[in-house]
Amino acid sequence: MAKDYTKYEFDGNVYTKGRLVLVLVKEYVSKHEGLSKEGLLEVFPQSLQGSIGVISSIEEAEGKYKGQRHFIKDPIRLSNATVAVCNQWDLESIEKFIAVVTNMGYNVKESKTAGQAIKTVDHSEGAFEVLRNFVFDVFAKAGIETEIGSVGDIMELNQVLKASVEEGSIDGFYDENDDVAELLTGRVSKMAEAVEDVGDLWKYAMLFQTFDHRFGTGDALEETIRPRYLSVAESFDDVIALYKVWLDDNDLLEGEAERAGITQSDVDQAIGYFCLALEVLIDAGDEVGITDFVTGFGNYVSFDNAVSDFVGNMNEALRNELQDDTYMQFLLHYFQIDTFDEDGEFRSEEDGVDWEAVASEICSTL
Repeated sequence: MAKDYTKYEFDGNVYTKGRLVLVLVKEYVSKHEGLSKEGLLEVFPQSLQGSIGVISSIEEAEGKYKGQRHFIKDPIRLSNATVAVCNQWDLESIEKFIAVVTNMGYNVKESKTAGQAIKTVDHSEGAFEVLRNFVFDVFAKAGIETEIGSVGDIMELNQVLKASVEEGSIDGFYDENDDVAELLTGRVSKMAEAVEDVGDLWKYAMLFQTFDHRFGTGDALEETIRPRYLSVAESFDDVIALYKVWLDDNDLLEGEAERAGITQSDVDQAIGYFCLALEVLIDAGDEVGITDFVTGFGNYVSFDNAVSDFVGNMNEALRNELQDDTYMQFLLHYFQIDTFDEDGEFRSEEDGVDWEAVASEICSTL
């Protein structure tokens, strides 16, 4: 059965299925002071969702479900318990839930701009034109020489940016121009709206990770890029399902139909899904999931988890490319984690990369 990507409108905002439930349950609780867990379950029976239920105690969400099936970063405090809302909803279960809240008087309708499956395109021209303007406004005016001819140059552009930040050559321009932060926010907002392909989105995002690391422009990232990611998938399982479909459609799973060669676009798309998965796990506050993903992706031979099994079934050429320089470059530019330095915190000449330490560093940002 094809994945359903319908989104819903409530109170002027558009939500994915899980987030719609989260918002409405929180809304109901806020209007019923002193509500108990039992009282909430009378209003939203567990059967609405299915096997997991609409809510679980925070202990069960973090323990039994390992933080992967609930919005554990958005706990709801009731009179006798703290609970988390389930993030696993399909078309049938969300329609049951909407029927209940509609009877309460809440107005929910299907969004006319509901998202479909991710489009696979060579590049996003709208976002790229915005990027050109950004490069001129921030780089050229600061006297930093760089050229960008395609989306593929963004990694190189970010390397120039990182070097400029480390050298301090962009500091003076940033300090002397009060409107740069506002300009940055405007540019990243437009880019986030325009980028359609997950293989491109992470490249734009890492530019602003670098800016945030030096100049503290995190609001631009939190309010634009991250919501764009989270509009694509509600859960880790969603990301894996999307990634498997993409790999299968492009003959990149191991087997008889496995493609002989790979392209840079294949690598970009794979990193895009990796970034998407991490953003979903970070949003859920799922430290176990983050650790499994970082370690399983980093060294599928040494670590035994669902992610390492998945990576082991990937096209060998693509897997080797990802586990070589590309994955480490991504970590450096997106999370400022240097796994290249043999004398650094995350790598030793004798033991190689300490993937558990990398995962712990990402978890420390939660």
